[in-house]
Amino acid sequence: MDNKIKTALEYIKPDEEQKERMLKNILENKKGKSLSIGRLSAIAASIVIIISSLFIRNYMDRKDEPPTTPDIHTPPAVDENLPKIQFKLSADGMGYSGIMLYNREELITNNPWSEDMDIDTLPVFRNTLPTELMELDDYISREKKDELAQNIAKTLGVNIIEADEAHTSYKCDRGISISIWPDLSASIYWDEPVKLPNMDIEDEYQRQVYYLRYYYELYENLFNFEEPEFEVVYDYSFQGDKHYSHYVYDKKGIDQEKILNYSFNRASFGFSEEANGLNVIHLPSAYKHEKIGDYPIIPVEEAISNILKGDYLTTVPYDENISRENIVKIELEYYVSPYSEYFQPVYKAYIELENDRQENGLITYGIYYTPAVKREYVDIIVDEVYFN
Repeated sequence: MDNKIKTALEYIKPDEEQKERMLKNILENKKGKSLSIGRLSAIAASIVIIISSLFIRNYMDRKDEPPTTPDIHTPPAVDENLPKIQFKLSADGMGYSGIMLYNREELITNNPWSEDMDIDTLPVFRNTLPTELMELDDYISREKKDELAQNIAKTLGVNIIEADEAHTSYKCDRGISISIWPDLSASIYWDEPVKLPNMDIEDEYQRQVYYLRYYYELYENLFNFEEPEFEVVYDYSFQGDKHYSHYVYDKKGIDQEKILNYSFNRASFGFSEEANGLNVIHLPSAYKHEKIGDYPIIPVEEAISNILKGDYLTTVPYDENISRENIVKIELEYYVSPYSEYFQPVYKAYIELENDRQENGLITYGIYYTPAVKREYVDIIVDEVYFN
């Protein structure tokens, strides 16, 4: 038994069965199991989808049946009466969408989508939550929030001591607190960081993957993932400081399911070497949204052609003469924003911006979106964003 790992486990004090299972998995990885960080993303599902699939065990103690898995050889027929939808960007924050890296080789994601996936249709969902923040805050009942918080606490093996007046923050024993957000997503916070394990991996990136797998093993009872997949991405500040982000999703299922899980059901783990531990786990929304229908999807080459002719939306604040060489990466995923009327598949392109290079060598890769749904079914709406 690795004494360094055993020491780290003692800090968190899992039971003996958990500890042995974790040690077995972690030591197998340490002996040489490859840590794969793969390629790109996509999505699909059923009449009404549960947009959480970090299904926290006993998450809402719900009795809903999981989405029916379609036969991969018989894609849904396209309904000729599908309503036309709109695609527009939402103002989710300050600044424009992009990441700063020193070169394009650093642009790493683990989106399950790949060009050889045979996906003819993907579902589009209507956001049935209010898109105005003031309305959204009180839309979910306190009873639902309480129930979700209680089930998370039960899974963690802690007790809720008190809740705030709005029933959005719950203080627990053992230095843990739980926040329930207006869309029934949740966050778990630790007053003191859950310490990082000791290990002798020299490569910085592989250490991050190792940490992520370690923390997932510690708290896997929160999840119902049959085939957990790990994603570690990073970018830099203007000063050149590197910042990592860590995600886990379930890669089990057919191609459409993988895309749905990647876009809607990723958990986020907040930890760092500087903090010497884990401070927070963010859980995706447990809210249901209405499926409108299965919409036909364009191939990636058509999406690239659309981008090159200016058929896209972006928050990049200046015009770029985009060439094929400027497109560093393109992925199929869903555009999901709490302020959007529709949750729909899009192609997300990372464009190397010639007009945005820093003196320290950092290059900005702007994010551009073009609809993945065939254009006869979607209108692009320019609304307080930059559009070429």
